[in-house]
Amino acid sequence: MKASELTRRQATRTIDGLSFPVIQRIGDYHLVDMTVFEDGLIEAPDLMDLAMFEEDVRKGRVRTSIPDGEPLRLGRSGLLDLEQGDWTLTPDALVERVYGLLAELNPGLDNLTDLQGSASHVVDGRLRWKQNRTRSAPWCEAEPDSDHDRNPGKWLWAFERGGENIDLVQLVLFRNDALTVTGSGGTRSVSLDDFEVELGQGRYDFPREGDRVTIRGLGAATCAYAAPGPCSGEALIGELRESGRELRGEPTSFHVCRSAADAYWADPTEENLETLRRTYEAVPPHLRRYCGDMDEKDIPIRKVLSGDSRV
Repeated sequence: MKASELTRRQATRTIDGLSFPVIQRIGDYHLVDMTVFEDGLIEAPDLMDLAMFEEDVRKGRVRTSIPDGEPLRLGRSGLLDLEQGDWTLTPDALVERVYGLLAELNPGLDNLTDLQGSASHVVDGRLRWKQNRTRSAPWCEAEPDSDHDRNPGKWLWAFERGGENIDLVQLVLFRNDALTVTGSGGTRSVSLDDFEVELGQGRYDFPREGDRVTIRGLGAATCAYAAPGPCSGEALIGELRESGRELRGEPTSFHVCRSAADAYWADPTEENLETLRRTYEAVPPHLRRYCGDMDEKDIPIRKVLSGDSRV
């Protein structure tokens, strides 16, 4: 069949899913949030159907443990070398969990999607499209007087310290600024302002050598080496507040800074320079590189603010 003979239709429907952490082997070991959807597709983070998922588990691409001494990557949250692992979930139990969650979402297992071994569609040897869920997001019920049925959210990993143990938790911020913290002890809700206070008190802290780290549903291991990422520690609150602006459709601090930079380049007055300085300093440090273009990042802004052409 030629591409010109294909037809296409567009439809919008919400597909519910349930998620939990697993380990994915792509060269290195990565902790990912795997979601099981009611139509039988699984996102981790690429889409796969049930047969593809079982094959990935069998071949070790989706895992429930890592060998001692291997690093576990947590995206922008950082990296951990783990040893003395006590991994409690077996590969067979992982498959059973996925089918159990699917049965909760779709008791009759009706209308399950079969990707025929690939999420990519190739015509005449060329990739035409790749099926993905570009709008997948956690959600919570909206308030009764809201114009929306659901509040979408954004999530990231963090570490909650309790004595000598430290728990890997998932933070989820919703459009209405509700924040949930999910870890081995369950889920609790906290306001963003209260979370900032707890962060300042050291409740959320990246692991250090010797810490025993618990990962919900997978087990625990001892930290042999820790490398915090750009989105960890005090950067958490800045990341969450930026996420809240994005969810509400508001300009982020780096978008505001970009506008101030454009105004300064067009009219380099002292007033515009001070506005640029104020808006740039309001951007969380780990996000300031987004104030510029893809090539130079925020270097031109730092040059003009410092008056140092060597920046």
